Amino acid sequence: MSDSNSLCNDLKKWLLQASDNQLDFRMIPMIEKWDDDPKAIQILEVLDKCIYASLASEIVISVLQIMLDEQIRKEKTTMDELVKLATWRVEVEQ
Repeated sequence: MSDSNSLCNDLKKWLLQASDNQLDFRMIPMIEKWDDDPKAIQILEVLDKCIYASLASEIVISVLQIMLDEQIRKEKTTMDELVKLATWRVEVEQ
């Protein structure tokens, strides 16, 4: 397991243990469904929903953004490519 995987797993555990004033309980089931090495698209969905509905503190948003940036780099993709896959964004816009 690489250091990046280990860090993502540690951050995932931290998110799952976050208090309700840090992360809304409605996000926990989504995070629990993440792969062991979360995909960028999985992180983006939680990040988007946390931002859109004010479901997380600034520190949690920052952690999710760091995780997303790392996974984008690791998966050799771009934010533009991920946005094309973000089906929940279409649901919100309608």
